Amino acid sequence: MVTKADLDASGWQEVVAGCQRREVRDFANAFIRKAIEAEKAGNESDFGAFRFLAQVCSLLLVDDDSGEVFRPTVVLASGRSLSVEDVTANDVAVLEALLPEVKEPELAARIGDVLWVAGRRHQAARAAVEAYLESAGNLEDPDQWPATAERLKRAVHLAASLGRGGSALFEKASAAVEAVLDKYQGTDRSFLSAELMELLQDYGRGDPAKYEAFAEAAALRAEAEPNFTKARAYWKVKARWHATAKDSEQETASRKNYAQTFVAEADREIARETPSFFRAAGYLRAAVESYRRIPSGKADADRLRERLEEYQSQGMAELKPIEIKFDPTPMIEAAERAVEGKPFPEVLFTLATMGCSPSVRWLKENAKKNVSLAERLNLRGARFFLSIRSAIWIFSQSSIRRPSCRLVERESSEGAWPPDSEAISSSQLISSFLNSKIRSVKSFTGKGFELRRSTTKVFSRRRRSVSSLMRLRSFLVRIWPLIWKGFCLTNSGPI
Repeated sequence: MVTKADLDASGWQEVVAGCQRREVRDFANAFIRKAIEAEKAGNESDFGAFRFLAQVCSLLLVDDDSGEVFRPTVVLASGRSLSVEDVTANDVAVLEALLPEVKEPELAARIGDVLWVAGRRHQAARAAVEAYLESAGNLEDPDQWPATAERLKRAVHLAASLGRGGSALFEKASAAVEAVLDKYQGTDRSFLSAELMELLQDYGRGDPAKYEAFAEAAALRAEAEPNFTKARAYWKVKARWHATAKDSEQETASRKNYAQTFVAEADREIARETPSFFRAAGYLRAAVESYRRIPSGKADADRLRERLEEYQSQGMAELKPIEIKFDPTPMIEAAERAVEGKPFPEVLFTLATMGCSPSVRWLKENAKKNVSLAERLNLRGARFFLSIRSAIWIFSQSSIRRPSCRLVERESSEGAWPPDSEAISSSQLISSFLNSKIRSVKSFTGKGFELRRSTTKVFSRRRRSVSSLMRLRSFLVRIWPLIWKGFCLTNSGPI
């Protein structure tokens, strides 16, 4: 358990001051390096302090429509790194005592936000809003825009969540957003203005007449580059400003400009030295769908549909066959030799059982390889936030482990799947398979798991699937002998 005294003795201020970049992920990497040094030196106090700060700084800020603010940096099949749900009352008390001493706005914003999400500390939330606004100004870069946009958006969202007590902060955050928009007036070379204008639109703020002009200037500039993805973002924002102003005519015009960017991209594909009608057809399809959503766009959609059908037919020639050489002759000959001269019921049984099912050992080894590959792929996303070494360290130092759906560790026995023995009846085969599936679902939904409210519905669906599998097993086991007898009565001669 980390205490405030441990943090004071660790010298964390010097670590923050020594970071060249001033984003929270850079602080996390610096704290991780110091924690590793303290661990090697056997300094348990500094190790615990730096590990604690690294885990707090490693949380991913998402703040999306789902209502989730922070997510763990690393989520693997065997567990995850720290989540804001894991912050204890002691952690909240330590962070609350630390916050007044933090001078770096980026770090103060993170600590204050965690205190609000985990402990509902209003004063900390108010401090976090102020710190986010200051950090957004420090990190402002029209080319590297996500850092500024994320902090301004979080400041507005956080101030709005404070209710009446945060009205003054909300006005201040909204004014900061408008100040950035007025500074660039749609001339920034990125999506920063589009993101900030959408933020104002979400809260019903801003002057539609002023900002639709900024959006139009940015859209026309993007088309001239040409960058049609960016142009679509600004035409969409412009249409929304007109909708706010109840100007349906200009809204329709902006939406048509949005759809026309897909046509322009299709034309660019055709104008290439090696035209691609296949890709052009994809853009035209998007244009047709966009025009269909416009009340007066049916005529344009019908006009483009004829061109789309032409491009689709020409694009078929671009599809190349994929050939896989496979000679089934040895398998056919082996099957013919195996059933030659046997009665029809025995032929069916021979064909059904002559294939060699994979062994339990092979399935386990293959599953372990797949899990290892999936974990490596999952860690790629962490590189955008932390170095791969830091992400692995954060995960290894977390005490959080979650249950995962694993292969049932049992040797081949009656009811195990797949059976090692080839001499098994079809009804036993079906019953064995379904039994194993039922056990797998039961083992995943059994007692001893601490279920969260967000996953209750998923587990209830899995429980219902258990009863469905049990009913299916009973039905197949009862009806299979009747099917087998029918084959025996109607087909008793040799092939």
